[in-house]
Amino acid sequence: QAGKVPVDGAAPAGGGGIDATDRRAARAALRRRREAVGEAGRAQRLPALCARLEAELGHRLRSQSAPVVAIYAALPGEPDLASRLAHWRARGWQVAVPVVVARDAPLRFARWDAQTALAPAGFGVPEPVDPQWIEPSLLVVPCLGFDPAGWRIGYGGGFYDRTLAQRPCPAIGVGWDESEVSGFEPAPHDRRLDAVVTPTRTLGGGAS
Repeated sequence: QAGKVPVDGAAPAGGGGIDATDRRAARAALRRRREAVGEAGRAQRLPALCARLEAELGHRLRSQSAPVVAIYAALPGEPDLASRLAHWRARGWQVAVPVVVARDAPLRFARWDAQTALAPAGFGVPEPVDPQWIEPSLLVVPCLGFDPAGWRIGYGGGFYDRTLAQRPCPAIGVGWDESEVSGFEPAPHDRRLDAVVTPTRTLGGGAS
């Protein structure tokens, strides 16, 4: 379970947490704060986020043989993990990407390697042209917003809410420090993430 105290005691780089009492307003504020950082600022922080994420994944996957790590195709402003996938495969980790099969259904996951052909699908997100379905060992989930206890705010489509509810495997959120929220009140469909990784902190995880 995600703890309420960060492994590292750094304060959010973006100042205070955005009030998440009104989720619609929080999403708009989170987008504005993320955009204010700028592409160059995000690129500068990405290596630190990836290093923390890989440490957390290594901790959680250390006892598994050829685990399947499900990631995501990054939307503008989200941490883009694509440059690290060859390194993950070299460690013996398989990689999967989400596929939208229906608007009201959980995501399915398809194998993704260097030979996988991708094409824009629903919402303009690249998906495998000929998906080879695979079950993930662990989900890496993008966070538009998160709170220190591991609750996540997405874009409101519900895809990851449905997916997390269906799959009991560990789920690790990734986001920028500026994406922290306060006042989050979980709904019945929400599932708390097992950890959240930012460039400066690992919240509730097993790696320091």
